[in-house]
Formats: sequence, C-alpha cells, structure tokens
Amino acid sequence: GERREVAGHYLVEGRQVRFAVDRYDPEHRLVIDPVIVYATYFGGTGDDEPQAMAIDSAGYAYFTGYTTSTDFPAVPTKTNNAAQGNQDVFVVKLDPTGKTIVYSVYLGGTQNDQAYAIAVDSAGNAYITGTTNSYNFPLARTYQSGNKGGYDAFVCKLDPTGVLYYSTY
Repeated sequence: GERREVAGHYLVEGRQVRFAVDRYDPEHRLVIDPVIVYATYFGGTGDDEPQAMAIDSAGYAYFTGYTTSTDFPAVPTKTNNAAQGNQDVFVVKLDPTGKTIVYSVYLGGTQNDQAYAIAVDSAGNAYITGTTNSYNFPLARTYQSGNKGGYDAFVCKLDPTGVLYYSTY
C-alpha cells in the first residue's frame, strides 16, 4: 500500500519513444504515469505532414513539414504567408503552454516544397531545411539564387518572430 517513486525518463529511438526506468523491485507493481502537458491538433483541410520538431530552452515548440492545405492556420508575419503551390513548407512556433501560436508561416513556391529538419538556437532563431522543385521559392540573403533543376535543397532561417532572415537554394 505504499508508493515509492522510481526515477525514469523517455528514450527516443528513431521515430519511437519508450520509457526507461531505474532499478526497482520487480516483486511490486510498476505504474508509469506520465503527465501530458498539452496535446493538440494542428492543420487545415488538406494533408499536413509534420516531419521534425525542436524545443528551445524556454519550452517553445517548433515544428515543420509540408502541407497541401490552403487554409493551414497561418498567423500573419512580415513573411509572405499564403499557400503558393501543390505542397508548401510550414513552420510553426507554439508557446510553452501549447495554447498560443507565436507564428505559423508558409514557405514555398509554385511547385512542391517539403521541410524535413528544424533546429533552434539560443536566441530563438529557427533553421529549416528540405527540398524544393520550385523556381520561385522565397529567397533572402542567398548563397545560391536559383534552382539548378529538379529538386534542390533549401535552408532557411526565421527570426524569433517568424520573419524570414535568410533563405537559399
């Protein structure tokens, strides 16, 4: 009838998450009772495919992927924030409670644009990379100013408010 806490943590292995627990007495029942801070849906009426997520030191959640939704819940910023092609990249930043969108932006040209990775630095800048076969992908402070044919890689940096700082093929 006595509860004893057993230390544990999550382990991420590829696309799976599991629990790892420290030593405990197997003669007693082990109860794993994780606390869900928040869970939510996010998307429009088309296909919305998240591909990567990052969390900054303040607990803000950033996620990216691609969407076919023309009504993806975009929050206006100085970045062109409307669907452009068949598939567009999306980048979303949620506050630590998961209740407030800090920004939600489309990035894309008139063809297919897909993001696969995101990282965040200590200043809250988000770095996104993926592929595009658009010849008019949004650019800023470029290294390579044009698509060289087929699918090219892209890399973008958004400032902490979601404004496009740089973007290049």
